[in-house]
Amino acid sequence: MGDYSKTTTVYVNPLTRACRVSRVFGLREIWSITVTLSDGSSFPSGTYLVLLIYNNRIVATASSVTLSAGSITGSLSCNTTEAIDAFSDAGNPPQLEVEFVVWQAGAAATLWAYDSTPLIYAPYDGQPDPTDAEVDYATSLELETAIAVHAVLTTGIHGVGSSTVASVANITTHAALDTGVHGAGASTLATEADIASHAALTTGVHGVGAGTVAHLAHTHAGTTEGVKLSQANTHDSADTDSATSSLHHTIGTSATQAAAGNHAHSGTYEPADAAIQSHITGTGSPHTAAGVGAEPADAAIQAHITGTGSPHTAAGVGAEAAGAVSAHAGLTDGTAHGDSGLADPAVTTLTIVAGATSIAVTTAARRFFADLGSATTLTVSAVTGLTHGGEPVVVRYLTSGAGVTFTWPGSPLTVGNPLSAAGEGELTLQLSSTGVLEVRYSAELS
Repeated sequence: MGDYSKTTTVYVNPLTRACRVSRVFGLREIWSITVTLSDGSSFPSGTYLVLLIYNNRIVATASSVTLSAGSITGSLSCNTTEAIDAFSDAGNPPQLEVEFVVWQAGAAATLWAYDSTPLIYAPYDGQPDPTDAEVDYATSLELETAIAVHAVLTTGIHGVGSSTVASVANITTHAALDTGVHGAGASTLATEADIASHAALTTGVHGVGAGTVAHLAHTHAGTTEGVKLSQANTHDSADTDSATSSLHHTIGTSATQAAAGNHAHSGTYEPADAAIQSHITGTGSPHTAAGVGAEPADAAIQAHITGTGSPHTAAGVGAEAAGAVSAHAGLTDGTAHGDSGLADPAVTTLTIVAGATSIAVTTAARRFFADLGSATTLTVSAVTGLTHGGEPVVVRYLTSGAGVTFTWPGSPLTVGNPLSAAGEGELTLQLSSTGVLEVRYSAELS
């Protein structure tokens, strides 16, 4: 053999006591075994045995079995004389099917876990074998005795308390019973044939006496499915025409009846009103003061309608005098009327001579454009027509040079920076209260 030392954990269901050994044991191997309850609970305190059994004899017993932290641990050696003899007696087959058993010994003797698992044959290979283990024959005798006692028990086992466990004969006898079972007392249990006969019955069942049982989809048509229902039974009580909120109404003209669907208002459902009839048939104008219920004529309104003067003059009804409107329309630019005119001022192209130009501001010339070409200097020698408090002047310029420098009359206050590269820019000019030309805004357009 090679590595003799092995380790495995076996999980036990605490309710069914079933377990599953997930490793295959080999002859001459030594296994470190841990047995744990699968729900995380702990084994009760006591003395435990971990065994391998073949043909009702113990072939391996775990030594140093301890209960620690709720789990059982021990060293299970398969290098026993009993295990070798079991293989020899069977003609040394490839494996033996053995039982893995966890047993609680002593007064609380309990079979805690059981599983069938292979024990693989491993012939001696000349290598030093692990230490031989001996089977505790006292333990074997105790276990065999306990199993024999357990095998004949009929009460107090498998969690049924003091109840008696049913044998195969008990179950066979119970299966043949037709009275006194399942809470029916001395009554006879219905057979399948009884149920089929009952299902086919139409009279004398379910408390209807000799009456016929209604089908699931019945119409109360008065035939075999029961008598027709009267109105009192279908609507609890007949409330026809008993009030305006009644469920049913007959056709008529009273307060609790319903009008016909094709009725006309010819006097049957709506009596003719004398005043309306007089109004309809009257020959006089119904809208004059002499008509039927008309508003009396108002003298002031009549005078307004028939007046020959314009109602919208100053002498009319609160209108603006015509002269004032004309004076307003003729106002020009100034402190009282800041607009430069109805039309947007045209763009005036500046003429640049030797890098200098002058700007003459008028009502129609408030927007200027200067094409500097490749020049980078623009000098404005004079600006005329610009007044303090009036509208500013916009100057847009274009250059293909690398930057622009401006020179203006006076000492201007520059906001923003002129173009630093070729492109198009815009300036806003305004005259200060001291007569100094100011650049109020500078923008780079492209």
